[in-house]
Amino acid sequence: MEQNLPEIIIYESGAPDHDGGWRYVWDYMSVDYYFKNRLSKNSKELQQIMDKPWLADHIKNGHGPLCAAYPQEYTSEGDTPSFMPLIRNGLEQHTDYTLGGWGGRPEYKNGNHMQDGNDLKNGVSDSHYTFQRWLPAIQNDWAARADWCVADEYSKANHQPVARILGESVRTVR
Repeated sequence: MEQNLPEIIIYESGAPDHDGGWRYVWDYMSVDYYFKNRLSKNSKELQQIMDKPWLADHIKNGHGPLCAAYPQEYTSEGDTPSFMPLIRNGLEQHTDYTLGGWGGRPEYKNGNHMQDGNDLKNGVSDSHYTFQRWLPAIQNDWAARADWCVADEYSKANHQPVARILGESVRTVR
């Protein structure tokens, strides 16, 4: 297990049980630990793409049995920030969480402990904006994937663009 520790990232989203159990473990392990415990109220614009009517129109209804089975006990769901870095969207957050991306933009705070960083939204420092800025892209990606469930031809569903980069794909900009 020791040889695999550098590959492990523990991502605690919301700390639903509030016991902070992982916080005691990460002090003794050489693994990265990302703690996202601050929930926030979305703006009216963002709430519209998270509410039940949007989910019904774009996910649940008319998108096949898999999407119809999506539970709608409350508005959208809460584990999106922990799952989104796994989606290959060109932002490369899956290679380094601190690059930022659909899952937010954590910063190292204590050794290997990460927490949400702050980005400016309308000139105000806001830790929620590191994730909320991506909600329209996240929801649109999900809706496109729901369309894939029922498209009888590839061309009848929206797909991600294919980017081509001339030269090196990673650049250092100063």
